[in-house]
Amino acid sequence: MDIPSRQECFKLLEKYEVPKSIVGHSEQVAKVAVYLGRAFVARGEELNIPLLEASALLHDIDKMLCIEDDEKKHAFEGFKILEKEGFSEIAAIVREHRVSHILEARFSCIESKLLYYADKRVKHEKIVSLGERYEYLFERYGSISEEAKQKLIESKPLAFALEKEIFEKIKEKPDMGGLK
Repeated sequence: MDIPSRQECFKLLEKYEVPKSIVGHSEQVAKVAVYLGRAFVARGEELNIPLLEASALLHDIDKMLCIEDDEKKHAFEGFKILEKEGFSEIAAIVREHRVSHILEARFSCIESKLLYYADKRVKHEKIVSLGERYEYLFERYGSISEEAKQKLIESKPLAFALEKEIFEKIKEKPDMGGLK
């Protein structure tokens, strides 16, 4: 299994012309994901921190491609890019940060769950509460279609249940006071 270093992740983001704002968002998502991952490891959970960090840094590698072509599906395009680059394990985790995965409880590993959750805690480049992030998601994506709005409505309680699961495991409060 090949996992790119942080520097290699940034080179990939540059190669795919990911804007600085999205890179900044991804850095914050990685910060949250790694914080949670380390807390899980401290509680005896086995997970791969370098894999989690690289997945978080690269989770939006396809964002601009999908914004420019609404026929392309976010996360699936990232999966294809990362597969092509030879990072199949990261590709699989990136593919699972879509709303459909929480709706269908289809996370394949703890790294996928933590990435999904960490992404829901970062609005642009700022770590926010899950409630604040969902307000933004409804504002930004809820008006795209009735289907998008419905998926957000259905995923919100599941995201809060995931938050509860994560923080009960690490015996902390969701404010992540040690992180900010």
